[in-house]
Amino acid sequence: MDSSSQDTDNILDKLVSPDRPFEERTEDELLDAEYQDEVERLFNDATSEVDDSQRPSSKRIVRDGNIRDRNPGGDDDEESGEELFGNDFERDYMPRPELDVYERDQLDDASYSELSVDGRRAAEEELRQRDKIEGRVVGRMRRGLDIYDDESEISETAAAEQPTKKKRFSRRTAEIFGELEDDDRMVESIENLEDTRGLSVRDWVVQMAPKREIFNRFKEFLINTCDDRNRFIYRDKIKSMVEDNRQSFEVEYHILAAKEQILAYFLPDAPLEMFEIFNAAAKEIVLKMFPAYGRIAKEIYVRISHLPLLEDIRSLRQLHLNQLVRTHGVITSATSILPQLSISKYDCLKCHYVLGPFVQTQLSETRPGSCPECQSNGPFSLNMEETIYQNYQRITIQEAPGKVSA
Repeated sequence: MDSSSQDTDNILDKLVSPDRPFEERTEDELLDAEYQDEVERLFNDATSEVDDSQRPSSKRIVRDGNIRDRNPGGDDDEESGEELFGNDFERDYMPRPELDVYERDQLDDASYSELSVDGRRAAEEELRQRDKIEGRVVGRMRRGLDIYDDESEISETAAAEQPTKKKRFSRRTAEIFGELEDDDRMVESIENLEDTRGLSVRDWVVQMAPKREIFNRFKEFLINTCDDRNRFIYRDKIKSMVEDNRQSFEVEYHILAAKEQILAYFLPDAPLEMFEIFNAAAKEIVLKMFPAYGRIAKEIYVRISHLPLLEDIRSLRQLHLNQLVRTHGVITSATSILPQLSISKYDCLKCHYVLGPFVQTQLSETRPGSCPECQSNGPFSLNMEETIYQNYQRITIQEAPGKVSA
């Protein structure tokens, strides 16, 4: 055996001898011991990651410089399961001061510095201008609240004094009208609504598709019509109507003709049918804005004003029957406001079955012919509790004495 092999054996004897005191080991021996600990850790990590099917039955580890079996008694017990924690898992929880700190170059403290009053005011003005531009494009902002010019500056005190109730109402109405517009886009529209396909205007507007199109167009007209100052005309009128507990508001005919010409064309020829559609559209908008208002006003009515043609009483002819006309005169007599049947129900006096509902009009009264329960022809009595009435008044007018020709 040569000298090199003897030196190697001496080194191994020193490494595998666990009884030598720590103080008697040299620097090289200490380095070799640290290396041996590192080899042991890597070997244990590698063996813990091997799949059970690929792991040998006799596992060997290096400990205290010797290679030993992990399970001297035999193979691993399969019921013990996989070992989830290695022998050195506690090292992950050891404090490491050089790693337990945040990287300073990743902290951006400069972007969170406090703004001055002028800087904050400039930023708020820029955001306000952006919201105004986006609101004009999308049509969701209440332009009537933009009472300040582009050059004006609002102080923080003045901004804090703005009524929060109006702001909440603006946000709520914007969301409501946004939902209404989304619902309208889902319905297929009729582009050539003026094409009546040979039918009269009265017969055309009661069809399902034209009726729905008129309903959607008038609803969009009430929602989006603005004046010269970009204030919503009929949203404000609806709000004023609700504040006064009324159930009607006026729509100017010349504004309707400018925005929805075909609706203004149909209105004089079929006023009863068109007003029925207009009232339904207005009621839907009012109940969307004020859901509880239905307990105050059961119906909402649209009034048309500023009709362009003014007819004298003496010029009215058969042509004007069932037409929307505008006239003037002196009231000679007027009845009190009386109840008129709107939707009626009847009781069969023989079997007490409730018949109806029957929709009543000003031209005729609809009554039941026979009872569907007992097949009798009557008699029938009006059910006062379930019948719905509307207000009715008859007014008699005549021309002013000064305008009557001699």
